[in-house]
Amino acid sequence: MILFVTHSIEEAIRVGNRILLLSAYPGTVKAEIRSSGIDQTDRTGRLLSSRIHEELFSDVRDKPVQGDAVRMSSIVAVLVAAALGYGGAQWLNSREGKIRRGPDGQPDLSAPAPRLNGKPNLSGLWEAERTPTSEFVRVMGPGEVAIQPDLNDITKHVINVFWDVKPTELPLRPEAVALTEQRQKSGRDFQTAYCLPSGLPAATLILNVKMIQSPDEIVVLHGNGDPARQIYIDGRTLPEHPEPSWMGTSAGHWQDDTLVVETTGFQERAWLDAFGHPRSETMRITERYRRRDVGHMDLEMTFDDPKYYTKPFGFKTTLNLLPDGHMLEYVCMENQQFRDVGPK
Repeated sequence: MILFVTHSIEEAIRVGNRILLLSAYPGTVKAEIRSSGIDQTDRTGRLLSSRIHEELFSDVRDKPVQGDAVRMSSIVAVLVAAALGYGGAQWLNSREGKIRRGPDGQPDLSAPAPRLNGKPNLSGLWEAERTPTSEFVRVMGPGEVAIQPDLNDITKHVINVFWDVKPTELPLRPEAVALTEQRQKSGRDFQTAYCLPSGLPAATLILNVKMIQSPDEIVVLHGNGDPARQIYIDGRTLPEHPEPSWMGTSAGHWQDDTLVVETTGFQERAWLDAFGHPRSETMRITERYRRRDVGHMDLEMTFDDPKYYTKPFGFKTTLNLLPDGHMLEYVCMENQQFRDVGPK
């Protein structure tokens, strides 16, 4: 018998023979449903999908929630569904020799930031500051938090880049509104549910990232399995017509102790967030990194895309160092077997 864990109803129906629905912690079995690999696209599969959804939300259906909670719940459920192969070995009792430590051996995360060639050295394993559970509950209601244990692996801006923006102030053009609604009604999920890269900004905000800085470039490895980024800091500028890719093409420069990274040339079918907001091939993402000290780095992300948005927008977050940490291997499995791959 193979035990397969997923957060995608579609995947559970297609892959599983027996589907066990778990409650919130301590994770007791709420219901057991027979599937036998039914295709969710046919009538039987659709009925089974509806039954599973009904079972999942039966205990919170009548509780009041804020805003787009029900729609958000269905969207976020597969954000990290591809985390099925996350694993690997860590070095035991290994310490980074260059980090200053206190008498108790713990890293001094408030020590001055290390430097390389006169500039802050951004190298390290970083994790975006997590959104409090109370904030997820406030917007999405208790039901989603009850069934989605991996919210601690993401931040609120993975779900919606406009999380903190009032609905009346959204800078969406009619084309963006139409495409977002079309995606939400299609039943499709964020691209990671199909073993495709999350892209920016999600790749920086899911699990962790490892930055490796040299004098001429910074390589960014993503804990969620996304392709590596190469950020050139050797004086070059962005090409005029970059080849579209999931992660885009990046070039950076220093403004005093802040690294400013410009990225464009994106794969347009990739969603900007799990809510389904679009981005065009020519969207320009500007990241501003400022390492305050050993353990903390400020990150501001700005998005400019006149095709879909009336003005630039963005958000700020903090990256926290994971001292003595190691990036684990991440393998996306099974999801790639679906016939219709990827969001549209």
